[in-house]
Amino acid sequence: TIDLQATFTLFPPLPIVYIAPTDTSFSTCDFLDQAALDLAIITWVNTHTADLTASLDEGCDPQVTNDFTNQSIVLCSGGDITITWTITDLCDTIDIQATFTLTPPTQIAYTAPSDTTFNACDFATQADIITTFNNWVTAQTASLNITGGCAPVVTDNSASQTIPLHCIGGSTLVTWTITDLCDTISTQGEFIVTPPPAVSLTCPQNQTETACQTQAQIDTAYAAWLSAVVFSGGCNTIVTSNAPTLAPDACGGSVTVTWTATDDCGQIDTCMSTFEVLPTMLSITCPSTQLFCEDPSNNYIIPQLITNSNCNIPLQISYQITGATINNGTGNDASGIYYPGISQIVWTVEDHCNNIETCTTIVTITPITYNTVIADICDGDSIFAGGNYQMVSGTYYDTLIAQIGGCDSIVTTILTVHPTQHTSFTDSICDGQTYTWNGQTYITTGAYTQTITSVVTGCDSIVTLDLTVNPTLYGQTTAVICDTDTPFTWNGNPYSA
Repeated sequence: TIDLQATFTLFPPLPIVYIAPTDTSFSTCDFLDQAALDLAIITWVNTHTADLTASLDEGCDPQVTNDFTNQSIVLCSGGDITITWTITDLCDTIDIQATFTLTPPTQIAYTAPSDTTFNACDFATQADIITTFNNWVTAQTASLNITGGCAPVVTDNSASQTIPLHCIGGSTLVTWTITDLCDTISTQGEFIVTPPPAVSLTCPQNQTETACQTQAQIDTAYAAWLSAVVFSGGCNTIVTSNAPTLAPDACGGSVTVTWTATDDCGQIDTCMSTFEVLPTMLSITCPSTQLFCEDPSNNYIIPQLITNSNCNIPLQISYQITGATINNGTGNDASGIYYPGISQIVWTVEDHCNNIETCTTIVTITPITYNTVIADICDGDSIFAGGNYQMVSGTYYDTLIAQIGGCDSIVTTILTVHPTQHTSFTDSICDGQTYTWNGQTYITTGAYTQTITSVVTGCDSIVTLDLTVNPTLYGQTTAVICDTDTPFTWNGNPYSA
């Protein structure tokens, strides 16, 4: 028995030798776009696959595969992709991983533009506004202070915007656009030009100054009044007026002033006001008509002239007397000597402003009346004269006291007392006739007495009539006439035969 042995020996393969893929990192900003990133990932996978394959050694014909199926990373989001490479041979399977990391960009940060406000009055011309606007845009762009992102680029739309107009104002909204690989950000700022405020002019209120002030006081008040005008608004506003240089006269007057406010933008506002100085007022009241009865002293009291002035400034008062009395004087009292008759007082009053007032007072002095009365009375009668009843011829004096409104008078009475007269006369009638005397008829001889009132003196007289009745006498007369002498007249009677 021979035991023969033989040995079948199988040698195991040597361990596979390889160079493993490595992790890699990129920044989003390293790529122009998503396609470039995708290409970079593919290239990375392919390169590592090729390098891994080339580095294989030992094993039993190892082969390399991977799980890449065109995975991608969003460019602007960042992230990572882990790829597994598998080495497979007869005896072994080895998995190897590597990661492609994409770091996203930091967020863009910036300082937003600030709204800026200007006053239209800050500019002289439209060109100044344009220059300021352009400078503002440049300054705002520089002040953005952009950080982060991927090389962000700034643009603005200022060139296409309408710039506010001088004197009108307005606003321009400018948009800045910040653009980079992953983002577009818009931010805005406003360039504001406030329009000029409306020109507003406020006049001083109408002012009335009292009378009786000095011209210096009026001048001061007038100057203060003129300076009280107030204006606002506008650009470089100028106020003018038509105010006279000199104030109204202190004795009265007024001025109406028109103020005009204008600015560089052509705005206009006007207002009017009046400054008045009240005139001095002067009035007088003359004494009423004066009626006097003659006074032996010729001295009379005249009521005083009444003056009324709104100024406590002495007045010039004078008077002129004409007519029955000639005189003149000053002051408001014209009492004194006046002569019987009608006198006229003309008063003249003048104040410090040369206002003149006149008036007239009539003074009438009725002279004493002297009356003479010739009185005749009969013996035994009486008359009141000389303050008593008189029965004796003579001259008597009485002062008659006037009734209301009249004057006394002096009456001289020349009294004649006529005694009773005794007279007689003789008369005759023929027998058969009648005798009529003072209504009485007598036919016989006798003495007859009657009391007769005198038509001259009005006094009684005792008259005696001695009447004789002559008897009838008879006689004859013979007369011879011629035939041609007829008629023949005898004792007043004609006879023809």
